[in-house]
Amino acid sequence: MNTQTVSDEGGEFCSWIEVFNLSQTAFSLSTLYLSDDNLNLTKHRFPVSNNLLVNGAEHMMIWADGDTAQGPAHISFFLSPSGGWLFMSAPDGVTVVDSIQYPAMTIDESYGRNGDGNASWIMFPTPTPNAPNILSSVDNDLRDGRLPRHQVVSNRIHFYGSEVEIIDWAGRRIGTISGRDGVFDVSSLPSGSYIARTEDGKHLRFMKM
Repeated sequence: MNTQTVSDEGGEFCSWIEVFNLSQTAFSLSTLYLSDDNLNLTKHRFPVSNNLLVNGAEHMMIWADGDTAQGPAHISFFLSPSGGWLFMSAPDGVTVVDSIQYPAMTIDESYGRNGDGNASWIMFPTPTPNAPNILSSVDNDLRDGRLPRHQVVSNRIHFYGSEVEIIDWAGRRIGTISGRDGVFDVSSLPSGSYIARTEDGKHLRFMKM
């Protein structure tokens, strides 16, 4: 759910989809279809518009707010916060150009390719709309002036206390991990976005690579 990451041209916060043109040649979304239902690939048809031209190596924001009257980049349906599918189809309404199954996300997280145009997809605790998909290892919002709220880690996190509770991005409790001198081994966790929380309520959001 987008509550403060990026607003549309009317200043409203809504779900968004970012399209990236991997080639160096401009292409238009005009007359293409977008849908969240594989049994109805023609759910939304992009109108013919010069404002839907995506230049080479550039991004375009699509707003999933159900309000097509706001402009050609607004589509007729909403994205489910619990996850779902997206299908982009050719003007024939049959040929699927691209598709992705996206997971449930918490407030102001996004799911995207791990680098523009790459095959793998990952969670972004700090989304990068209209910019290259790059994970940031440091967030400007510091907790207690000591540790970044967001960390990108491989095997260890550094946090307060001797024990933390681990919660995944869907809100499920994974379990507790004991640490030593504020160092916790998270090598057993699958790749993804997590929250480490202490008994007194301090928390750290981290991305396990």
